Amino acid sequence: MVNERWSRLHLSDAVAYRIIGGHIAAFIMDKRKTKYLLADGITVDIIQFLANGKKYEELIEFLTNLYDVSIDELQTDVENIVNCLTTEGVLIFETPVRNTDFCTVITGKSEYALSTQSDHKIVDNMYSLAKTHNKPFKVFWEITYRCTHKCRHCYLDLATIQQANLSGFSNDFPTERALTLLDEMAEEGVLDLVITGGEASLHPGFIRILTRATFLRFGVSVLTNGDLLSSEVLEALSCLPIKQISIPIYGDENIHDNFVNRPGAFKQTLRNVQLLHTNGANVGITGVLTKGSLDTLKENKRVFNDMGIEYEISPLIFPTAQGGHEPARERATSEEIIEACKDLGIRTQRHQCIAGISRFRVTPAGEVNPCEMLRNTSYGNVLTKRFGEVMKSEDRTKWICDFDQLIMAKTQQCSSCGIRQHCTDCLGLGMVENGDMISLSKEACRLAHSSYSVWG
Repeated sequence: MVNERWSRLHLSDAVAYRIIGGHIAAFIMDKRKTKYLLADGITVDIIQFLANGKKYEELIEFLTNLYDVSIDELQTDVENIVNCLTTEGVLIFETPVRNTDFCTVITGKSEYALSTQSDHKIVDNMYSLAKTHNKPFKVFWEITYRCTHKCRHCYLDLATIQQANLSGFSNDFPTERALTLLDEMAEEGVLDLVITGGEASLHPGFIRILTRATFLRFGVSVLTNGDLLSSEVLEALSCLPIKQISIPIYGDENIHDNFVNRPGAFKQTLRNVQLLHTNGANVGITGVLTKGSLDTLKENKRVFNDMGIEYEISPLIFPTAQGGHEPARERATSEEIIEACKDLGIRTQRHQCIAGISRFRVTPAGEVNPCEMLRNTSYGNVLTKRFGEVMKSEDRTKWICDFDQLIMAKTQQCSSCGIRQHCTDCLGLGMVENGDMISLSKEACRLAHSSYSVWG
């Protein structure tokens, strides 16, 4: 029985979670994959009581006052949920418990099934929940502008870095402030944290930041070029509970090294990918479809899939953050995109925009923007203000008030379009392509037509 084992029950270190609007949103970072949990009712109470070190008897007393059911029914529900959460790796007992695939509970406002999924639709539900409550959920954090590569499609152009340097910025987010910022973001409810750069591992406090983030139960993704990683960084990436380590490989050795402008990068990156994978890290490889790279991307996908490593390919190439169109020269032709849709399963699709509502970007200079592309919209600077203050700023409040109207003004222009489900257009893409958030992206339209021609 759970009451006999409660003192030996605890949350797995591989679980990142936050409470949003009376629900628990959790990432369960199992070896080489991540599952997702979204639940309410007693599940939330169980996890909160365990996290706060409270006794089983206190939980039952609390639930007795909350629900009009017998103690026996409450204990049965708690037993079922704990067994389910243990099976799914959310909770850990010192001794084994019986296995269950799912459990149904009768307490709470309605009957519901508690289960975990690897389907990303549940993450969309998390985003929607956070958006409903105007709560920050995802932060894309550029901790440094330093990088060992000069990728042809990079949206961080020289003008962006020079603009930051005008204020005396020295390319790295200050480490000590980074550690306190993590506490503040956790307090505000941020769960999904993407740590990137530049090349994030070049930040002098990278391992300290990563360690603190996982300790605070963020679902951490690391975007790294995977090239010149030190042994200490490789060990941290292998040992810490990280949602995913995302590493780009753009083609074969010749294409990759030319694209990133560093000879030898392909071989070193491949060695580090293999090492991380062997050590059990959740490594995912990304590829960008560019002119002439399709055949090598096909081969890469076959090789990495045979290794058990996910390889995702995207045809999306954005202008730079300041609107420079140099990266657009690397875009694949429509014929290449259609072939990629057929042979690689690429499919562009519409996503809900949550920029500035529950998704944010933090620059190395401390500026908080709605997303990577909307750098001219700032809610404040976390080097001078707490993250919570920035979330409550007048600029963000105005953004929230205007957001639905901005989205409506953009989407109404395509209200009669029959292929909108394939469209990747967004406020940020309109801004960097045309200097106007609600303007339509010709590139998004081209991609949508290519995807539609294959998938319908």
